[in-house]
Amino acid sequence: MNNSPPCTNGVYIPPQCQPTGRYHGQCRELWHNYPNLNRGESEQIIHDLGLPLVVVYLGDSFYAHVADCVAARNATRSCLVYYWTPDSFHSMFPMDKVALPSYTSACWSGFDVNLAGSAGTSLKCGWPPEALHKIGNTEALKSNAILREFVANVKLGDGELKQMMGDVDPNNATTVAVAACKWVREHRESFWHAWIPQPPPGYRTP
Repeated sequence: MNNSPPCTNGVYIPPQCQPTGRYHGQCRELWHNYPNLNRGESEQIIHDLGLPLVVVYLGDSFYAHVADCVAARNATRSCLVYYWTPDSFHSMFPMDKVALPSYTSACWSGFDVNLAGSAGTSLKCGWPPEALHKIGNTEALKSNAILREFVANVKLGDGELKQMMGDVDPNNATTVAVAACKWVREHRESFWHAWIPQPPPGYRTP
């Protein structure tokens, strides 16, 4: 449970949702999983944009709450959660992205995590895009030009990542390798075969 500022008992109530606020009694919950996955950005955005939202950290019960909410959705009932992409979560629980003012570095440069959820700092835009990195052995990449070219050719877009992660069970780590192997088998000619550089003249397989 998160009791550090600006939360009490895992809940952040912005000024606009408190008894003297303009939206008192009308605010709805924004569900988060664990407070260590958010440094107060959600609280600050809600505070600064005056959104009628209360942040609730659900911890280990997050996925169960989301599953129940999604199962009960109808024309008048929906679910509002904080999550990131790419992740298998979106295949389990298809949702629409809530539009916020676009991210800029200038917007985020004024945010002080130590003052999150208060008027002492500012954050009035959405999150920066997630940057995925290629990781390889430095010495091997330096000494092998073909390997360097292969790594440079590897590119996966949102569509490919979403499809691959759709086969991942977040409660079973072994499904990650299974999902990756399935994607490789099904997309050889249509996608990843083009990543493989042509062998040098005279090259023979062992």
